[in-house]
Amino acid sequence: MAIINTGPRVGLLHKRVDAVEQVANAALQAAKAAHALAESKQQCGRDGAPGGRGESITGPKGDRGPAGADSQVPGPAGQSITGAPGKDGRDGRDAPDVSEILAEAKRDMAKVHQEYREIKLMLQGILDINKKAGDYIEWLKQRNEARWSARKK
Repeated sequence: MAIINTGPRVGLLHKRVDAVEQVANAALQAAKAAHALAESKQQCGRDGAPGGRGESITGPKGDRGPAGADSQVPGPAGQSITGAPGKDGRDGRDAPDVSEILAEAKRDMAKVHQEYREIKLMLQGILDINKKAGDYIEWLKQRNEARWSARKK
């Protein structure tokens, strides 16, 4: 990609970009050097130098041990969950009348059927409009073709 110099401002911009790249490269080199220095130094504690790498103490899983013995310490006595029967609760409300629910469902279904018929009519109208528009466009094309062919003669 060729860089097109369009004036003194572009040159100044290129100089600034070069300066930023130089500073970034210097910072990267300093960070690498600090990391290498930290890796090379031994970290010693109060007791002396660290020892060598040890072996793993985990091995294959052993067999299951025997079940433990029952406790010999007696626990507190439990509370009785049986007692005298309680008093009767309040009467529940009556269930709704099934005939009302059925009538409401039938009214809802009738509404859905009516909306379906209306949507079906609208769709048929849209299809008819598109058909008529297509026929009209075809007629216009034929008329235009006839005019052009008459002019060429």
